[in-house]
Amino acid sequence: MAKSKQNDETPGSDADTGQEPHEAIDDTSSPTTTSEQAVESTEVRGAAAPPAAAPPETAQAGDRKVGSASKNIALFALFFSLMAVAAAVILWYRVDVESRLQVGEVRTGLSAMQGRVDDFRSSQRDLLATQKTLQQEVQAIPGKLDDLQRQLSKTDQRLAGNLDTLKNSLQRLYSELNRSVDTWAKEEVEQLLVVANQRLQLAGDSHMALAAIQLADQRLQKIGDPAFTEVRTLLASEVTALKNLPIIDRTGMALKIASLANSVPKWPLKSMPKARKPVVDSSADTNLANWRNQLQSIWQDLKTLVRIQNLEQPKKALLAPDQRYFLVQNLQITLRAAGLALLQSDQKLFRLQLGTAAQWLQDYFAKSPGRKAALAALAGLQKAEIRPAMPDISASLLALRRLRKTQNRQ
Repeated sequence: MAKSKQNDETPGSDADTGQEPHEAIDDTSSPTTTSEQAVESTEVRGAAAPPAAAPPETAQAGDRKVGSASKNIALFALFFSLMAVAAAVILWYRVDVESRLQVGEVRTGLSAMQGRVDDFRSSQRDLLATQKTLQQEVQAIPGKLDDLQRQLSKTDQRLAGNLDTLKNSLQRLYSELNRSVDTWAKEEVEQLLVVANQRLQLAGDSHMALAAIQLADQRLQKIGDPAFTEVRTLLASEVTALKNLPIIDRTGMALKIASLANSVPKWPLKSMPKARKPVVDSSADTNLANWRNQLQSIWQDLKTLVRIQNLEQPKKALLAPDQRYFLVQNLQITLRAAGLALLQSDQKLFRLQLGTAAQWLQDYFAKSPGRKAALAALAGLQKAEIRPAMPDISASLLALRRLRKTQNRQ
């Protein structure tokens, strides 16, 4: 602030003081020149004038002129001296102000320089600290490099192991991929024949077995290897045997059984006979002394304790016949069990359930056209063969396996 103020004041002072001394000097120089010209003109006139004695009035007038001229010269000299002193003072003031301004600028520059030096020293200290940190980090680098080298060695070892494992896996994969298409086709044919045998022997599903055998024959035809001629011949005979099986209308029989089950609530029940009262032998009380009667009584008691039943006969209803709802439900459940046995190709269970249903119809339901038709339908279903004797279709599978073993040995 002081510096800027001094700078603002300095140009004004320079403007005010810088021109006045020159003007004063110019003013003083002009009177001096005039007086010198007057003296010279006087001297010239004195030299030119004859040395005649001047009159007193003229002499006095000349003295007055000389005195006034001297006074003017003195005034001009004084004025010039004052102007010179003023110019000197102004010049000194200006020089002093400029010197002070220069000193202030120098001090300001020194202060700025000192600030820069301080900043430089601070930066130097920071650089030294950074250098020290960097030196520590540089010193720690060899240790870190050793750790990284050890980790890299472990990683290389692990990668080498993984690479070996990958190579082995790729080799196995290549060996698998190098297997011919015929090999895959042969395996597919073998699996189809296995499925056909399982479906026929375990589930009695001749339709699925026939479809699997025909598909296997198509695969062998695409392979086109003459070595499989024997296998295809066996497949052809097995297809013929499966096609010659009797056609079983499982759907029709299942629908007939379901219709019978739905018609059970419509059939009337028999009138239930009254329960018989046990016969009491009155002679037992009168003839207790008779040992034969006692033995007969004991025998009757033993007969009531031991009961022999033929379990192969169809079971009767577990619930009392007078309970119509439960009797109808039991008969419907029996018929539905027969339908399930039909779908599972279980010939024995199918006939057993149908026989049980027919027996319940005869025992608990009254004679009616519906009961008669139901008994006739059940008798016809019992005669049906839901699982006929299945042909042996394993010959083609065995021949295929023997041929593959022979080819693998070669």
